[in-house]
This record gives sequence, structure tokens and C-alpha cells, in this order.
Amino acid sequence: MRGREINYTFWGEPIDTNWYEWYLAVRTLFEKYGLKITHYGISSASYSPDNVVTAKRKEKELIRILQSGEVPKTIECYSVPKDFITVIGDSRLSCIRTKNFISVFYNEDRIDGIDENDIMEMKKYIRFKSGEVFSSYRYGTAGYSYDQIHGKFDDFEHIKTIEG
Repeated sequence: MRGREINYTFWGEPIDTNWYEWYLAVRTLFEKYGLKITHYGISSASYSPDNVVTAKRKEKELIRILQSGEVPKTIECYSVPKDFITVIGDSRLSCIRTKNFISVFYNEDRIDGIDENDIMEMKKYIRFKSGEVFSSYRYGTAGYSYDQIHGKFDDFEHIKTIEG
């Protein structure tokens, strides 16, 4: 049985100037829990692959995009074990950023003892308005699939609201 996925999603207005800083904070978050970013999902004006790519092959390109000042559409950072089947389903810790939200999610069976304060730090990279913490046992409930207005709420257990 799949472990429960816990998702923190922070909604707000875009801040276009700190994407590289956000990436460094994500990397630090992963390292604090003994993890490395193993895969990226990147979508920007200059880069748009059809699938998730390995960090080993694309980290330099991601850093180049972020340091150039280009504002990506989406960046997804995942940490998966060597024997993974699917990136999202087997991820231990993941962070996703778009212009309108940032999500941090982790699988309770694959990482424990995560400090909520570490996750809450991510909201400073968006003009934070509100947030939610929810969980699911269902595959593929990554932050970008959760829609604040049109979400399929039967798939999620609301844990709490984070006030802006």
C-alpha cells in the first residue's frame, strides 16, 4: 500500500525575481533531510521537455536558465530512490513552483521527521495569500494537479488552512 502523501500548497501572486534563490532554498531543504534532487521538470520559454529529466544531466541548464533572469513557467524538483517506478509516485520529497503557487510534498513512508517550519519557509518566495495542507493516498496528487477551485476534493483529506 502506498504511503500517505502530505502536500503543503502556498497560493499567491508571482514574484519573478527570486527563482534562483528559491532553487537554492529547495536544494538546502533536500540536503537537510539527507536527500538530493534526482529529477527536474522544467518548463520555460527556452526549455520545454516532454518529460521529467535527471538532475545529473540538466542541473547546469536549469541554473543557467534561472541565473539568466528568465522566469520559468514551472519548475519541479524530485528526490526518488534508485529503484523508482514513477517519479511522482515514488518521490520522497518534491517541490514545485509556478507563478501562482508553490507546493512541497512528501511521502510519509519515505521521509519522516520533517519540520513544518522548514516547509513554511517556502511561502516567502511568493506574495503569499493563503495556503492549505492536505493529504492523499492516491497516486499523482502532486501540487499542480490540485486545483483550488476545480479540485476533485474526494481525492484529498484537508488537514488545515494556512492564513495569509
